[in-house]
Parts: sequence; structure tokens; C-alpha cells
Amino acid sequence: MQMPEADDVHPDFTGLADDLLAAWKAPRTTMRTRQRLVRALITEIVVDIDKAAGEIVLVIHWKGGQHSELRVRKPRTGEHGCGTPEQALAVMRSMAGRWSDQDIAASLNRMGMPTGQGKTWTAKRVGDLRRVRGIHGYRSAEKNGEWLTLARRGRKARCQPPSSSQAHQGWHPQQRADYARRTTPDSCDRPRK
Repeated sequence: MQMPEADDVHPDFTGLADDLLAAWKAPRTTMRTRQRLVRALITEIVVDIDKAAGEIVLVIHWKGGQHSELRVRKPRTGEHGCGTPEQALAVMRSMAGRWSDQDIAASLNRMGMPTGQGKTWTAKRVGDLRRVRGIHGYRSAEKNGEWLTLARRGRKARCQPPSSSQAHQGWHPQQRADYARRTTPDSCDRPRK
């Protein structure tokens, strides 16, 4: 009986088809082993795009002569797998009208919610995402918002509010806002010039 030479020996894959999933997921199977397994089983993969269906079509040519077709949804332009978590968007929506982008970023970071790319939040990232998602910003910065500065409240009430050097020195910003809300044309100290 004659033994085949080392160059003539081909691997025997007959039992592999039954246990392919077990071999692939075995804890001791390394990425290098998986790569070798794929190269041993597949001759080539032909990729095409079906624009009408919006799919990527993969035709796999196996070593045994069989062909398999696999269809995968084609991502839209600008779409990627790094989406912002819905929970972070909900926090942003609830805070956006009354808090600045910096405050929202600090809150999201304290809550341990990373961006879609796993980064920490900054005011710029919050602002950019807000604009892309159509979430309205900090209303005190908007001219038609429900929050008014002391000067704008005075103009609306047709009177001149006291300057901060006269009446508001040492006041907390909330005290100034409370004063602005209480100020009416009847309670103005001075007429508007």
C-alpha cells in the first residue's frame, strides 16, 4: 500500500457541512481560522446593486460549484450604523425649549448617554443634532419665544425698566426674570424716553 505524498493531500470537508455553525462559533475558533475556512469554501463573491429594489445583491460561488444569492438592503445616502439613541433624543426634546445646548450636553453626559459614535456630548454636538432633527432651541435666544429679557419686557410694557446698576445689583438671574414677568405698564417706575 502506497501513501499519498504531502502535496497530493487535500483537506476532507465532508463532515464540515453538518457542523459548520458549531465550528464557526466554537470558543477556540480564532478570526484567522474563520478566514481560512471562508477561503477554503468560497471561490468568489460577485456584488451588484439593484437600484430599483434598493438592494445590494451578493452572488456567492462555492467551491463545489453551487451558487447562492444574498440580498441586503442598501443604506441610503448619509445613513450609517451610528444613530443617536432615542432616549438621548427624548431628553434633548424635553430640555431644548428651556435649556441651552451646553446645559443639555452636561445633563446627557451626567446621565451616561453617549452620542451615536460613543463620544461625550458638547454644546456643538447637541446644537448640530438639534438642527438636523428639527428640534427648536433655547427660547430665550429666539425673538418670538415665550421667555423675555428684562429689557424686552420693558419695551413690550412700553416703559423703561431700571438698569441693573440701579435696581438689580446683586440679584440672582431668577429674581430678574420674576421681576420681568411681574412688570406691567402700570408698575413701571419711569416712562419710556
